[in-house]
Amino acid sequence: MSVSVVMPVFNSAAVIGDQLDALVAQDFSGEWELLIADNGCTDATTEIASTYADRLPIRVVDASDRRGDVAARNIAVPLSVGDVVIFCDSDDVLSERWLSSHVEQLASTELSIGPYDMRVEMAVPGSGIHASVPMRGIYGYLPYGLSANMGVRRETFDALGGFDEDYRVGYDVEFCWRAQINGLSVGATDGAVVTKRKRGDVGGVWQQHKAFGVADVRLYSDYRSHGMPRSITRAMRTYGWLLVHSPDLLNRPGRLVWVGVAGQRFGRIIGSANTRTAFL
Repeated sequence: MSVSVVMPVFNSAAVIGDQLDALVAQDFSGEWELLIADNGCTDATTEIASTYADRLPIRVVDASDRRGDVAARNIAVPLSVGDVVIFCDSDDVLSERWLSSHVEQLASTELSIGPYDMRVEMAVPGSGIHASVPMRGIYGYLPYGLSANMGVRRETFDALGGFDEDYRVGYDVEFCWRAQINGLSVGATDGAVVTKRKRGDVGGVWQQHKAFGVADVRLYSDYRSHGMPRSITRAMRTYGWLLVHSPDLLNRPGRLVWVGVAGQRFGRIIGSANTRTAFL
């Protein structure tokens, strides 16, 4: 089984070295390639990537026709040669068994998803949370993973038509759900851990999670006919949590969590108003 790893990049010069070092350290002994999908970098990202050519089976490909990481992934996959495609991000750090764990899982399922060690401070293990898979998260629906730690058989990706670029965020959730609705299997591998950078600034957390909330409404609109639930009880519990935990705004770790939850709910309010679809 040949393998392609696809990493979309956009002005990642400050962080990509950590991820490339992690790819150098992979324990996978099979045939594989790394596609750096350049989504229009204006910094030294691709130059840094090219310096790893003697240590990694690396190709830098032009993925700048359409902007956004979802588009970069879709553009890069047809340029790959692997029987399976595994996606990662440029600002995370992969565990040593990341690649081999996904390949092992994809021998028996069409999609493979892995867990996260999410950290505000990358060098401080206790600065974040561990998110296991398969995730059902705040939806109470089908399991899903995130595109920063996901593998898929190439024939499956092609049959599904790739990621839906109408989704700027949440496209990975939608892809997992669309696969399952079409009778395909999603498998979880505990070995493919990704240490993921969490945003550390309040404004960035708010904007990111607000976008998540808007996408949540789109997901509900597209998948309610397939059984995606809308839980008023869950929504009320979340708003109650925000009220009870409002004192967390006084300390930085608690503030980031609180702002993230509030931002996602605010995004849902905006999305519901714009689409006239109530999903709060």
